Amino acid sequence: MKLTVQKLKYLLEDIQNCSIKQIKVIDNNFELLIKTLTLQSLTLNTTVNHRNNFHKYPISTEVKYNDIDFSNNSNKTRRRPTTNTLTIVSPMVGTFYRAASPEEPPFIKVLDKVHFNQIVCIIEAMKLMNEVEAELSGQVIDILVEDGEFVDCGQPLMIVKPTTIL
Repeated sequence: MKLTVQKLKYLLEDIQNCSIKQIKVIDNNFELLIKTLTLQSLTLNTTVNHRNNFHKYPISTEVKYNDIDFSNNSNKTRRRPTTNTLTIVSPMVGTFYRAASPEEPPFIKVLDKVHFNQIVCIIEAMKLMNEVEAELSGQVIDILVEDGEFVDCGQPLMIVKPTTIL
């Protein structure tokens, strides 16, 4: 039997569609060994040192001008922002945390001053802790989400009154 490309294609298709785990084909000076992987044979290393991974990935926050009306939100007392405020939004989908751990103080509080590139919160996504940094300097007027709350990409997180308007 001469092994052609066409026969090899048929062989590979048949192996994909059945439960064969391994096949070995020897033809004159040609030898082919094919092994299929199963999900049970795969192992994943899920140990991650979150603190060391923070700066390996670029993290950015989007800053937008806004004029937010909180009149429909009667169950929470919020400071009404002026027209000279900016919003820090979530750069990704995940869980919002105000501090690095429950035992540590929050990165920022309402009325705190923030500086450019200062860490303002953490978004946990796929078991990775991603620092969100301020892209402006100013004063935090309001924090719009609760600690441990799920946030969407682009969702407003904080309102900041910048020290200078861009």
